[in-house]
Amino acid sequence: MKISLISGGVGVFWFIICLPQSFMALYVRNALGASPSIWGLVAGVMTAAGIINLVSIPLYARTKNRKRTWLILTGLQRISAFAVAGGAFSVAAGAPRTNAITITLVAGVTYTLLGAVSGTGWWAWMADLIPVKNRSGFFGRRSSIVQAVNVVSLFTMSWALDRVTGEPAIFIFY
Repeated sequence: MKISLISGGVGVFWFIICLPQSFMALYVRNALGASPSIWGLVAGVMTAAGIINLVSIPLYARTKNRKRTWLILTGLQRISAFAVAGGAFSVAAGAPRTNAITITLVAGVTYTLLGAVSGTGWWAWMADLIPVKNRSGFFGRRSSIVQAVNVVSLFTMSWALDRVTGEPAIFIFY
């Protein structure tokens, strides 16, 4: 349970930075120079990815090992975040920004889609692990940790991006 509490706090960084929110928009639009229509398309797809969660219902109903399925899907999901970092570092090394835009947006959509499918497995797995009488306390603590990390990282990223422009902003983003 302690690992889940820690992972909840660490995992919130992606949600703050890379979902269709201000930081991802700032990075893609300002640092990489994507057009508003490209960003709008990707933000729409990432937001609509929640409907893909419906795919996970029959998937987890048929799987014999929820934990393994969840680990594989979540592992693939988290690996896609490294592609976004690779795109940022390639621009810093002199690669065309259009490559980084494509990499970032495809990785962001992939991350969101895999997260929508794997999320159901995590909840089902946690329901197996955490007794009913302990669930409210466990998820209450986990939510508090996630929100605390959310507030700290939100202000830290905002402060850093307000003070740095140009190429160094790509490194602050990662």
